Amino acid sequence: TLILSEGFSLSLKKSSEASSMVVKENNINNCKLNKEPKITSENIINTIEDTTSEKNQVLDNFYLCDSLDKILKRQSELENLDLTDNDKIYINCSLSAPLQHFIYEQSIMNEVPFDFLMSIIYVETRGNFNSSGQVACNGEGNYDLGLTQQNTVSSLPNFEENYNIGHEDSFNLLKDNDYANVCSAFLGIKEIKKQYPEFDEYEYAGCYNGWLNWRNYPTSCEYVSMFEDVYNNVFTEHHS
Repeated sequence: TLILSEGFSLSLKKSSEASSMVVKENNINNCKLNKEPKITSENIINTIEDTTSEKNQVLDNFYLCDSLDKILKRQSELENLDLTDNDKIYINCSLSAPLQHFIYEQSIMNEVPFDFLMSIIYVETRGNFNSSGQVACNGEGNYDLGLTQQNTVSSLPNFEENYNIGHEDSFNLLKDNDYANVCSAFLGIKEIKKQYPEFDEYEYAGCYNGWLNWRNYPTSCEYVSMFEDVYNNVFTEHHS
């Protein structure tokens, strides 16, 4: 049996204590090195600025959606921005911020005031903006589809031809996809512009509802009257 002197035992004890203190100090230093970075107001501001810059970049780089691929691409771009109600163009309108921006963009590309189509949608939905997914029956084989109430007799064939999409797929798109539905509405407005190259909001609204002879139909005249009220009192900030 090996017997150690008292002094040697004490020396070992002190050495052990010293090693323990070194380990503890290293652990403390490691904790200091690995701690989370300090959150400052400057960091928060920089993050907000980066997010805002990215958002503005996407919003500024819009384009004419003259194909289904472009419609779906732009829809994805806008909806992935996580826009809030504060990003709406008209904050009290129940249409989502991404959809409002899409309508605004396509209005610019089609050279039609943003307020014109917003007022049309208001009248078509009686101010509820809730016709997405709906099919309204006008008579046998004659239906109105979705947000802007695209007609199956006139609007649907026009959409099929311009976007090169089959009948059934076009029907479902106009009924369920607001972005495609809006693009179809602009196709109809484009046809009106061929008849009236100079924009006249009341003539365009009448033609949108009852085509060129809309004045012969009391319902179309009532439609234009409702449109006039909305255009002049509800959506008034983007008439040009």
